[in-house]
Amino acid sequence: MAKGDTPGMGHGFEKKVAVWAKRFFKASEVKTRVLFQGKTAARPYEIDVWVKREGSFWESSKILFIECKDRAGSIKRADITKFLASAEDIKAAVSTVSIFGTNDDRCWDNLAIVSTSEFDADALRVAKENEVGCYYYDGKRYIEKNKVAF
Repeated sequence: MAKGDTPGMGHGFEKKVAVWAKRFFKASEVKTRVLFQGKTAARPYEIDVWVKREGSFWESSKILFIECKDRAGSIKRADITKFLASAEDIKAAVSTVSIFGTNDDRCWDNLAIVSTSEFDADALRVAKENEVGCYYYDGKRYIEKNKVAF
Protein backbone atom coordinates (compact mmCIF):
# COMPACT_ATOMS: atom_id res chain seq x y z
CA MET A 1 0.00 0.00 0.00
CA ALA A 2 1.40 3.38 -0.96
CA LYS A 3 1.91 6.21 1.49
CA GLY A 4 -1.38 8.04 1.88
CA ASP A 5 -3.52 5.06 0.90
CA THR A 6 -6.42 4.22 3.21
CA PRO A 7 -5.32 1.36 5.55
CA GLY A 8 -7.38 -1.79 5.13
CA MET A 9 -9.55 -0.32 2.36
CA GLY A 10 -7.44 -1.37 -0.63
CA HIS A 11 -8.70 -4.92 -1.13
CA GLY A 12 -12.37 -3.86 -1.03
CA PHE A 13 -11.66 -1.23 -3.68
CA GLU A 14 -9.74 -3.78 -5.77
CA LYS A 15 -12.76 -6.10 -5.72
CA LYS A 16 -15.03 -3.23 -6.77
CA VAL A 17 -12.65 -2.33 -9.62
CA ALA A 18 -12.51 -6.00 -10.69
CA VAL A 19 -16.30 -6.10 -11.09
CA TRP A 20 -16.25 -2.85 -13.10
CA ALA A 21 -13.28 -3.99 -15.23
CA LYS A 22 -14.94 -7.28 -16.17
CA ARG A 23 -17.93 -5.41 -17.55
CA PHE A 24 -16.17 -2.32 -18.94
CA PHE A 25 -13.39 -4.19 -20.76
CA LYS A 26 -15.62 -7.16 -21.73
CA ALA A 27 -13.21 -9.48 -19.94
CA SER A 28 -13.40 -13.25 -19.94
CA GLU A 29 -11.41 -13.51 -16.71
CA VAL A 30 -10.49 -11.15 -13.86
CA LYS A 31 -8.32 -11.81 -10.79
CA THR A 32 -7.26 -9.63 -7.87
CA ARG A 33 -3.92 -9.49 -6.07
CA VAL A 34 -1.93 -11.61 -8.51
CA LEU A 35 1.77 -12.03 -7.73
CA PHE A 36 4.32 -12.02 -10.57
CA GLN A 37 8.09 -12.26 -10.27
CA GLY A 38 10.03 -9.61 -12.15
CA LYS A 39 13.40 -10.06 -13.81
CA THR A 40 15.38 -7.86 -11.42
CA ALA A 41 13.27 -7.63 -8.25
CA ALA A 42 13.98 -10.01 -5.36
CA ARG A 43 10.31 -10.16 -4.32
CA PRO A 44 7.29 -10.58 -6.57
CA TYR A 45 5.12 -7.65 -7.58
CA GLU A 46 1.43 -7.60 -6.74
CA ILE A 47 -0.90 -6.73 -9.60
CA ASP A 48 -4.09 -5.37 -8.03
CA VAL A 49 -6.42 -6.40 -10.87
CA TRP A 50 -5.44 -8.73 -13.71
CA VAL A 51 -7.81 -8.70 -16.69
CA LYS A 52 -7.93 -11.08 -19.64
CA ARG A 53 -10.07 -10.69 -22.73
CA GLU A 54 -10.21 -13.72 -25.00
CA GLY A 55 -9.33 -13.06 -28.58
CA SER A 56 -11.34 -13.99 -31.62
CA PHE A 57 -10.26 -16.30 -34.42
CA TRP A 58 -8.25 -13.40 -35.90
CA GLU A 59 -7.07 -11.72 -32.71
CA SER A 60 -5.02 -13.06 -29.81
CA SER A 61 -6.09 -12.72 -26.18
CA LYS A 62 -5.25 -9.46 -24.39
CA ILE A 63 -3.95 -8.91 -20.85
CA LEU A 64 -4.47 -5.70 -18.85
CA PHE A 65 -2.81 -4.88 -15.51
CA ILE A 66 -4.72 -2.43 -13.29
CA GLU A 67 -3.18 -0.57 -10.35
CA CYS A 68 -5.76 0.56 -7.77
CA LYS A 69 -5.21 3.64 -5.61
CA ASP A 70 -7.70 4.22 -2.79
CA ARG A 71 -6.41 7.35 -1.10
CA ALA A 72 -7.13 10.99 -0.41
CA GLY A 73 -4.08 12.55 -2.13
CA SER A 74 -3.91 13.02 -5.87
CA ILE A 75 -2.13 10.60 -8.19
CA LYS A 76 1.32 11.91 -9.05
CA ARG A 77 3.81 11.29 -11.84
CA ALA A 78 5.80 9.03 -9.49
CA ASP A 79 2.79 6.72 -9.10
CA ILE A 80 2.62 6.25 -12.87
CA THR A 81 6.37 5.75 -13.35
CA LYS A 82 6.59 3.26 -10.46
CA PHE A 83 3.73 1.21 -11.93
CA LEU A 84 5.33 1.33 -15.40
CA ALA A 85 8.69 0.17 -14.01
CA SER A 86 7.20 -2.79 -12.15
CA ALA A 87 5.09 -3.84 -15.16
CA GLU A 88 8.14 -3.64 -17.45
CA ASP A 89 10.19 -5.71 -14.98
CA ILE A 90 7.46 -8.37 -14.95
CA LYS A 91 7.37 -8.47 -18.75
CA ALA A 92 11.18 -8.66 -18.89
CA ALA A 93 11.03 -11.89 -16.84
CA VAL A 94 9.18 -13.65 -19.67
CA SER A 95 11.76 -15.61 -21.60
CA THR A 96 9.80 -17.28 -24.41
CA VAL A 97 7.99 -14.98 -26.81
CA SER A 98 7.53 -16.04 -30.42
CA ILE A 99 6.23 -14.13 -33.41
CA PHE A 100 2.84 -15.56 -32.45
CA GLY A 101 3.04 -14.03 -28.98
CA THR A 102 2.82 -15.98 -25.75
CA ASN A 103 0.25 -17.50 -23.46
CA ASP A 104 2.12 -16.20 -20.43
CA ASP A 105 -0.17 -14.24 -18.07
CA ARG A 106 2.72 -11.84 -17.36
CA CYS A 107 2.79 -10.55 -20.93
CA TRP A 108 0.47 -7.59 -20.52
CA ASP A 109 -0.77 -5.63 -23.50
CA ASN A 110 -2.05 -2.57 -21.64
CA LEU A 111 -1.87 -0.85 -18.26
CA ALA A 112 -4.39 1.24 -16.33
CA ILE A 113 -4.71 2.98 -12.97
CA VAL A 114 -8.04 3.39 -11.20
CA SER A 115 -8.13 5.87 -8.34
CA THR A 116 -10.50 7.34 -5.78
CA SER A 117 -8.59 10.60 -6.11
CA GLU A 118 -7.87 12.87 -9.08
CA PHE A 119 -4.77 12.66 -11.26
CA ASP A 120 -2.47 15.69 -11.36
CA ALA A 121 -1.44 17.17 -14.73
CA ASP A 122 2.06 15.61 -14.71
CA ALA A 123 0.62 12.15 -13.95
CA LEU A 124 -1.83 12.42 -16.85
CA ARG A 125 0.93 13.60 -19.19
CA VAL A 126 3.20 10.67 -18.33
CA ALA A 127 0.27 8.27 -18.54
CA LYS A 128 -0.69 9.55 -21.99
CA GLU A 129 2.92 9.35 -23.24
CA ASN A 130 3.11 5.73 -22.06
CA GLU A 131 -0.45 4.74 -23.04
CA VAL A 132 -1.55 4.05 -19.46
CA GLY A 133 -5.31 4.35 -18.96
CA CYS A 134 -6.43 6.54 -16.05
CA TYR A 135 -9.86 6.25 -14.44
CA TYR A 136 -11.20 8.25 -11.50
CA TYR A 137 -13.85 6.64 -9.28
CA ASP A 138 -15.98 9.36 -7.66
CA GLY A 139 -17.89 6.93 -5.43
CA LYS A 140 -20.65 6.32 -7.97
CA ARG A 141 -19.08 6.07 -11.42
CA TYR A 142 -15.77 5.59 -13.17
CA ILE A 143 -14.65 8.64 -15.12
CA GLU A 144 -12.16 8.17 -17.94
CA LYS A 145 -9.25 10.61 -17.68
CA ASN A 146 -6.95 8.90 -20.16
CA LYS A 147 -8.29 6.10 -22.34
CA VAL A 148 -6.52 2.78 -22.68
CA ALA A 149 -6.68 0.96 -26.02
CA PHE A 150 -7.71 -2.52 -24.88
